[in-house]
Amino acid sequence: MTENGLGIGKAILEVMGSVGYVQKQSASGLQYTYASESALIAALRPAMIEAGVFCYIVEIPSIEQLPYVTSNGKAMNRTIAHGIVRFGHPESGTFIDVHAMGEGADIGDKAGNKAATGLLKYALRQTFLIETGDDPDQHSSEDQERITEKVIGGSGSAANAEESNTTKSGWPPAFITELKTQEIVKRSDHAGSLLNHSPFDENAKLEDVMRWAKIWKARRADGLKTTEAASVATEEYRTSQ
Repeated sequence: MTENGLGIGKAILEVMGSVGYVQKQSASGLQYTYASESALIAALRPAMIEAGVFCYIVEIPSIEQLPYVTSNGKAMNRTIAHGIVRFGHPESGTFIDVHAMGEGADIGDKAGNKAATGLLKYALRQTFLIETGDDPDQHSSEDQERITEKVIGGSGSAANAEESNTTKSGWPPAFITELKTQEIVKRSDHAGSLLNHSPFDENAKLEDVMRWAKIWKARRADGLKTTEAASVATEEYRTSQ
């Protein structure tokens, strides 16, 4: 983040004082909720106008196009964009430039648009510190702590620790069993961690979870890291609905 003057900083603090939380929305056909760009803008616009703040994407220094084929044989386009979003304060003539990343996948020509939408969304969210209840580190960190406590405590074996972790995470045993049966993962703790990266909750249909998991496995086979594969799998799953 770069700054030119103090006026914009004070204006941003005013917006932060007015807007602190954005309610997540349900996604049609999917078992998860999310905070959309439109919801962030709807919540922030009145406060930004009141504080005299505007923003726009001033530059996209880098953009990467990564075409790939889904497990169903569909050609997909994946775009990763690094953008600079400028927040300006006309009254003082000051501004800050915020760097953000956006990623999008689409079967047609909308991957770039989705990536741009994503980078603007996260620039807004992080600049004004908007709480939505989403924490990308929440599940994996808690899972690791539960496993560590179980093993260090000396109560049972590592395998028992894995099963305990599965139970505490709230995922139905059928999910864990099927992921291992289908050889998506080999261990129960790995299954729980993977499910924590999915767009589903414990009330999802097993067939939907497995369809997403198979896409994830295919993306992992393409060389993507776990979190990247999960993100792309979610986009593919959503597109296929």
